[in-house]
Amino acid sequence: MRNADATAKRSARRAACFKTFARSTLALAVACSAFWCANAQSPQSRKNPVQPPGSRTPSNPPPELTAIEGRLAAIEQTLNRTSIDARLADIRDAVDKLKPPSFLTTILPSGIAALAGLLGVLAGGLLNGRLQKALSDKQAKLQIGSAVIDWKLKQLSLLYGPLRALLGQSFGLYREMNTILLTRTDKFRYNPTGTDPDKKEFEVETSPGNWTRFRTVIHILEVYGKGFGVDTYFDEIVSIGSQMVKIIQEHAGYARPEEKDLMGVFGKYLAHYAVLKAVHEAAKANVAGQPGGTAGPATPTPPLQVNVSAAFPEVIHTLINQGFDALASDIEQWHQKAVA
Repeated sequence: MRNADATAKRSARRAACFKTFARSTLALAVACSAFWCANAQSPQSRKNPVQPPGSRTPSNPPPELTAIEGRLAAIEQTLNRTSIDARLADIRDAVDKLKPPSFLTTILPSGIAALAGLLGVLAGGLLNGRLQKALSDKQAKLQIGSAVIDWKLKQLSLLYGPLRALLGQSFGLYREMNTILLTRTDKFRYNPTGTDPDKKEFEVETSPGNWTRFRTVIHILEVYGKGFGVDTYFDEIVSIGSQMVKIIQEHAGYARPEEKDLMGVFGKYLAHYAVLKAVHEAAKANVAGQPGGTAGPATPTPPLQVNVSAAFPEVIHTLINQGFDALASDIEQWHQKAVA
């Protein structure tokens, strides 16, 4: 009996302990549920949480729960709905204050930029066109100027230059021949009022007191082969004349249009040379027929009938010198412009 009573007492104590544990566990669950419900309520409701009937509030909650509650309170305070609403209201006011972009602030700058670009393209094209035209005009002028200068150089080197040199050589030999004749006989003299390049005129006395201008084509037979020592001079003058004839025949087309009379003078010179050549050959033939001369005809060649119109055209000196100087001046001026 004692054992049974002891057993019954132990069972009763165990049941009482179990009930106590269950009640404590239930109370803890109820407290946790109330805590989480309080978090969903307003701050005022969380300050005074409602305890369910029959529950016990622990006098000393665990430290973990205290820390959690502090963090949740800080988060809630940071995310206070009143503060969020105020911020949203400020954002709405700022958005409402923003004005829609006007035409002047959107389209106009783009239009100005496009117009400026278009004007720049047009101005650049216009400027480039003018530059190209100016360059083309300059190149055309240079090409024309170069062609003109090439022509002038040909005129100078093929016609005027050679004729000027040969005329100067021929005249120099002629004056040497004159000087020799002056020292050998008194039948010759200089007239200081002549029209030759040196303003002197060589004259021969055809009869006592009758002086006339010495003309080679007319008076060569009076001095050639007469022992005056001038035969070689005449030979050289005739040889130079043959070179001048060749130049005139080949390059007369290079005569300047400014010398309008030059072509006519060329014709006169060609005629003059033809007569000069004939009388020169006749003079040489007469010398060959003289005693002590080279083999030739037995009788002297009769003198040719020569008119004064076949005389040397003196104006050719003036025309050739004039053309030569003008061409040289034009070329020099073009050279100065080219190097400037």
